[in-house]
Amino acid sequence: MTANDRGNCQMTKNIMGVFYTVLVLAMPAIGQAGSGAALSDEVVRLPEPFQPGDCETKDPSKDESLPPIANPCAMTRTGPPLEWGPDLLGLGKLHPGFELPTGAVWQPALYLFGGLRSTLNWADSDADIKLGEIAVSAQLAFNLQLSATERIVLGFTPLNDNAEFTNYQFTPDSGDGYNGVFNGNIEQLWFEGDFGELFPNLQKSDHDPRLEKNHDYGFSIGRQPLNFQDGILIDDTMDAVGIVRNNLQLFDKSPSTRVTFLFAWNDVNRADNRDDDDARLLGLFSETDTLHSTIEFDAVYVHSDKTGDGLYLGYGSTQRFGFWNSTIRVNASHALDEESAAVGDGLLLFFELSRSPLGTHNLVYINGFAAFEDYTSASRGETTGGPLGRTGILFASPGLGRLAAPMSNQSSEAIGLAIGYQWFFKHERSNLILELGVRNDRTGSANDNLGGVGLRYQHALGQRWLLHTNVFAVDGDERGTDIVIRTEINFTF
Repeated sequence: MTANDRGNCQMTKNIMGVFYTVLVLAMPAIGQAGSGAALSDEVVRLPEPFQPGDCETKDPSKDESLPPIANPCAMTRTGPPLEWGPDLLGLGKLHPGFELPTGAVWQPALYLFGGLRSTLNWADSDADIKLGEIAVSAQLAFNLQLSATERIVLGFTPLNDNAEFTNYQFTPDSGDGYNGVFNGNIEQLWFEGDFGELFPNLQKSDHDPRLEKNHDYGFSIGRQPLNFQDGILIDDTMDAVGIVRNNLQLFDKSPSTRVTFLFAWNDVNRADNRDDDDARLLGLFSETDTLHSTIEFDAVYVHSDKTGDGLYLGYGSTQRFGFWNSTIRVNASHALDEESAAVGDGLLLFFELSRSPLGTHNLVYINGFAAFEDYTSASRGETTGGPLGRTGILFASPGLGRLAAPMSNQSSEAIGLAIGYQWFFKHERSNLILELGVRNDRTGSANDNLGGVGLRYQHALGQRWLLHTNVFAVDGDERGTDIVIRTEINFTF
């Protein structure tokens, strides 16, 4: 090492020594300044909990304890007409409830849900088939909420008995006048819950009380609405019991699998929308989440000495392709006895594609189907029509009055397609759907070579009312041109 190098090294040591000396002397001052900023004596004011009545005594515009978007007083609650117990989505403290011997804590609350539908239906066709009516229906559902997972539901439809509605017919002449329907029958009565929540004491581990066993089994029993494969396989209300096993991890790349067992012993409607008192239904349904898709596998067996036995299989896959939402379904039916309108042999392929165009909240969709031979659903309610109602507004059954779908939604030797666009406007309180649809039957029926256009306008009135108007025009080689107009007002509570 040269003398010059030794000089530079000594100079470096002197500089570093001065730096560390200044740093040590400055640390107390830095600590005081830092502690003053981090541990300020200023009192942080937290907003007071909201209590019932606060929104009547406080002015939300002057309350700066919360931003407007988080101020409950600035939001309007639209509650049900009947509330017993805590307000639904209300403010204030929750009632402590009571504890069952099983360890479950119930906080009972009774709510009334439902709605009233009224429609003006008018149809005219080249085949001299005319229809004009005003029809109404009502739905009442008493919901006894016992806890977050347990509830009892009691439902009525007082103004219609299945497919028979209270109406006033003015066309055709043979049906002129008022036709009143009063139905006091119980249309829904079911109880659902979760075994793990009903018996939490059984969840505790025998080895470590801090750990819980996995008893994640849900169940439901009673007269209840059921829908599988988006209504293609089952769309009905029936007396049934179901047991669901949730959150199964059967595969490495599947975080959750759900398996459901179902047995129905009454009110099973067959594919022709007619009740079969002799029918019994057994079903096994599964749904699995994967990295990119949600996959469904379903199997159903229906036994009936009256209309014949049937076996049904369903597969569904829901995923995204780029910006497109997609669903693909494959359903098959097989008559174990003779084929009929209630059960037949057939295969149905169905797909749905939709996306929001860039820069908008609108929706564009393309839905299509291909039915081979005579596919039939395992069970369909009297007002649900056929299994192709999800294709579009041209194929959907109204479910109110005597009108059927403008284009047939039955699945026998047919192919079809619906392309639509839905616009949202007026702060999304209004929307407009324009749809084009085609259907071709390979059976040479009146539904062969159909083409149609549909227009639907919907507008929200206040918090509970909805107005929607539908105009359809359908033309076919065998049936000529049909014009259908439906105007409906819905009141929901």
